[in-house]
Amino acid sequence: MKEGRFRADLYHRLSVYPLPVPPLRERGKDVILLAGYFFEKSQHQLGVAKLRLQQTAIEQLMQYDWPGNVRELEHLLSRAALRAISEQGRLASIISIGCVHLGIEFAVNQPEVAAELAPVTQVDSPAEIELAQVCRYGLRDSTDQYQRHVICAVLAKKRGNLAAVVRTLKLDRSNLIRTMRRLDIDPNGGVLVN
Repeated sequence: MKEGRFRADLYHRLSVYPLPVPPLRERGKDVILLAGYFFEKSQHQLGVAKLRLQQTAIEQLMQYDWPGNVRELEHLLSRAALRAISEQGRLASIISIGCVHLGIEFAVNQPEVAAELAPVTQVDSPAEIELAQVCRYGLRDSTDQYQRHVICAVLAKKRGNLAAVVRTLKLDRSNLIRTMRRLDIDPNGGVLVN
């Protein structure tokens, strides 16, 4: 307004009662609620039965900084849905969306977030375990988070085929299903958000 790019009378009409709206990064689990809304909207627009977020993708959405707020979230989820549909097929009963579909790039100034989301491929010694993560979440929660990440990744890769997941992870089927129930993992490859 001071620079002459916005009308003064309109500014005074709009500023009767200002409402502070916190940025998305400060709104906690609202990100997941909004994701459920956007997926419900997208599944009708894209003509698919169900869109689901894997647990690892949920964690990634919760830890992202969201400089573009809600609009950025909506666009990111739309692109992720399109990527997942092109990979899994429009006729799939459930389209499972994982971290690879989100395509979130963490800024260099957030190394702790990127380190938490980086998959651990092999641990050669206890010294290689990320102690900061274990201290932050505890051993049980860190183990659960790692198991959830591995199972969801294999489920997505094997497109929900439990027999293939059992062979890949070298587990007994009943143990896998029991672990998935404990970790709230849906056998169809993700976690329901709506």
